[in-house]
Parts: sequence; structure tokens; C-alpha cells
Amino acid sequence: MNPQPHPHTGMSGLRLGSDEAAADVRAVGRLISPRYPEAIGAVLGGSAARGQATPNSDLDITVLLPDHGMRRREVLRHDDFLAEVFRNSRSDLRTAFAESRTTRRATALFLFADSLVLHDPNGHVEALRQEAKALLAAGPDPLTGPERDTLHTSASVTDATCHGGSRQVEKHLLTIRVEP
Repeated sequence: MNPQPHPHTGMSGLRLGSDEAAADVRAVGRLISPRYPEAIGAVLGGSAARGQATPNSDLDITVLLPDHGMRRREVLRHDDFLAEVFRNSRSDLRTAFAESRTTRRATALFLFADSLVLHDPNGHVEALRQEAKALLAAGPDPLTGPERDTLHTSASVTDATCHGGSRQVEKHLLTIRVEP
């Protein structure tokens, strides 16, 4: 049985998790070599990598560049599909990983940790994927004193206006890693 073309991409659809997944990853990977000949690695992340792409999904691709490469983001069309391409060196990615922990917004970590490898001739991508997974498993750094104070003040105001009691504040604080 031949799959129907994906209505958004015009490709055979990303059938990740199926027997045809390797062929689909290769199809997406064909974007890398001609457009980014300097690439030392590449991954497919986001909903497509998780097998949750919809007709409105784009392809989130991270291209790993040599350390002298320029960090940037671009959106492009390739074979009738929309791709958001993040170009980063290894040091750029490690900086993004650290920022994810500092800001408590782990988008960069999830995008890389949950990715599918498109190109990795020297193992750099897999090493970074493992770093991202380890950082996610470790969780965020503990809140600082000022962060705790800000959170407590914000939670108190929210609690007083929305929840009618201080027990709700305590529940919220228990869900965050706090050290004295």
C-alpha cells in the first residue's frame, strides 16, 4: 500500500515510527548536503521527529556547523515543505542549552534531545543529543533567593486574588526545585 502524500509537505509524509521512517529521514536529509556543505551534523526535531506532525507543521532542523560558522535561523521551502533551520556550532548549542536552564525554557534542549539524526559522520550530533538528554534529566538549577522572593510574591498575589488561601502558594512552591 502506498501512503498518500502529506497535504502540507507534498512528500510521502513523515511516517516516523514505521518501516519507511529511514527513507523519510533520508528525504528530509537531502536538504542538508547541497544547501549546507560545511555542515558537520544535522538533526530533525520538533513534531516531525516525535511523529506528531500535522498538515500545518514545519520541519525543525538543526544544522551543526564548524566552530567558525555563523549562528542563525532561517525559514525556507524545500520540495514543497516548510523548514525552519537553526544553524549552530557546538559551542552555540552548548550556550543555548545553558540559556535554556537559566531561563527555565527548555525549548532548545527538547528540540535537540528528542531529535532524529540526519547527518553525523563524526559523532558530534549524538554527543550533543546525549548532553541535552542529561541536562533535561537533571532538571533546572535551584531558584536563587531573589527568584524565590519574586515567585513567592507573584504566587501570593495570584493566590490572594484567585485561589482564596495560602495553601495554593505552598503547592506551587513544592513543584519547583528549591534549595535553602
